[in-house]
Amino acid sequence: MAFCDYWNCVWVVIGGSVTIYLVRLLDRLGLAIRDRFFPPPPPPPPRRRPPPPPPVSQPASQSSELKDVLEAIRTQTEDLGRRIDAVESRSSEASTQLAEEISTLSGCVQALSEASRQSSSMTDSQGPFGEPAGHWTAEFRFRPTAGADSVGQ
Repeated sequence: MAFCDYWNCVWVVIGGSVTIYLVRLLDRLGLAIRDRFFPPPPPPPPRRRPPPPPPVSQPASQSSELKDVLEAIRTQTEDLGRRIDAVESRSSEASTQLAEEISTLSGCVQALSEASRQSSSMTDSQGPFGEPAGHWTAEFRFRPTAGADSVGQ
């Protein structure tokens, strides 16, 4: 039994070796056929940069159009500058007038505060404008009118 097992192993090893040899032989044969009848494509040419495009000369009509556009932009810029100057001058005039009015109002406030201080320091016998005290309070007394009792009934 051991003898048969031994020869089986030998035949397996020999058969495997022959099989591997035949596969390699067929592979080489297939590669040779492929290279003979289907050659590989040539390698791509090296990539070069395209030359820069030649400078484009502008026709005379485009040049004159550009000059016209630049002149229009310059004119609009000058006009905007004049408008800004006018707004700034009006703004400075308005701020000057406002400062004058503020100084006038501050003078009025000072005069009123001085009058208020003087009136608070007066005696009870005089009103704020020098009149008798009774005259001042008499104007604001409540005086019932005729028929006031019938209101709401």
